Amino acid sequence: PPRGDNEFDLSALSEELLKTAGASSDAPRFLLKTAEPLTVRANKELVVQALDAILVLARLCAGPEGEVRLSGQREGDQILLSLGFPRGPLGGLSPEEIVVPYALRSTLPDMGKNALRAASRIMEGQGGSLKLSDPGGGQLNFTLSLPAI
Repeated sequence: PPRGDNEFDLSALSEELLKTAGASSDAPRFLLKTAEPLTVRANKELVVQALDAILVLARLCAGPEGEVRLSGQREGDQILLSLGFPRGPLGGLSPEEIVVPYALRSTLPDMGKNALRAASRIMEGQGGSLKLSDPGGGQLNFTLSLPAI
């Protein structure tokens, strides 16, 4: 999809989404740390869809006893969000395998079959990126970037 023209604070949006994600009884503990308003210009509705996809994966992997950390900052002309969470049931998969459509179907049936690929494409269409990495220690980390205003 083409880049949108909504201006919004990605920090405030993330806080709203974490409140919703953490509302259920089986939700992990969600922690948020951002330095300042993180203003971006993008299609807000599509960014919400992309963030929702990665939050669903983080929630499913962390389980009710886990912890999900979301931090945000401005680096030069980019706004970066970092979402760290336990590997949980994805222990044997590499980040490259995890983002392949249908790869999580048997392990996490509640995860949309193309949700992570769609989230990545949405971020690219909005002028940013979405990358999954393995920092070690039984964790996974998504890094989302969008151009800052």
